[in-house]
Amino acid sequence: MSSHTETSDGMLLISNSHRFNRALCPSEISVARFSVGFDEPVFGLHRVLKGSLYLSERRLAPERIHKAAGLDMFGHLDSYEIEQTFDTSADLETRVLIIPIRQMNVLMGEDFVSHMLEILGITKLNSYNPFFEVPLSISGILDDSLDNRLTDRFKSLRLHAGILDYLCTLGIYLDSNIVTRFNKRSRSRARSVHDYLISLEGKTPTLAEIGKQFDATPNQLNKEFTAEYGESIFSFLTNFRLDQARYALQIGNEPIKVLAHAIGYAHVNHFTAAFKRKFGQPPGVFRSLSSPQC
Repeated sequence: MSSHTETSDGMLLISNSHRFNRALCPSEISVARFSVGFDEPVFGLHRVLKGSLYLSERRLAPERIHKAAGLDMFGHLDSYEIEQTFDTSADLETRVLIIPIRQMNVLMGEDFVSHMLEILGITKLNSYNPFFEVPLSISGILDDSLDNRLTDRFKSLRLHAGILDYLCTLGIYLDSNIVTRFNKRSRSRARSVHDYLISLEGKTPTLAEIGKQFDATPNQLNKEFTAEYGESIFSFLTNFRLDQARYALQIGNEPIKVLAHAIGYAHVNHFTAAFKRKFGQPPGVFRSLSSPQC
């Protein structure tokens, strides 16, 4: 038996229950493989309340995954192709929660959602974490949000409130219990970004381009970098490159226009203005004053 309740903003909770006549059923029942595509990326939860089953998903693992009560599977996906095999030794009850990432960003903020996906290990689109243990007191919030005695309008409202409660409680749990691991990962990534920045030559990449390379949103990456180095990515890179230019002006005679292009400035006047703001004088004046006097 299957039922689903959907909120007005696209959040969906599906309840499935299966009863088996163990005298007649084989020990396992395979369900035909099926595919589902979404109009946009979603956050997905697959939870087993009772019994167990095996899941096979082409992007998840080459072998099938055994799912039993107590372990939740989280996903960040825009489609899935899955095959289920039911263990008939006990009746089976499952929940599937689907929330558009766009809606989560509205409700919780993009940075918080990015933080949550990273802790769950599902930052990349079409990634899964099939073995994440969440306390029953948190997972049970979704069960309490279902009330078949209500009319459809109030079912949807009750579900909406329950999902918000679940996301908030899950977020607090993840933040308080795994913050140390997250901080280590954040610091490691900030240091990797630092090494990448000081190796750059030429045109400065955008924050979005850097974020894509390091699998993080621009805001999240900038926050991590600022926490580690005390200034934003753009500020650090600007100061680092201007320091490089200052040193080059002191020891060499490369034309200022060539030097400006080498450190990422498309127009020499932009370089001149930035150099003057930092060092108090234009690069040409600085070079002449730094040259050895005969």
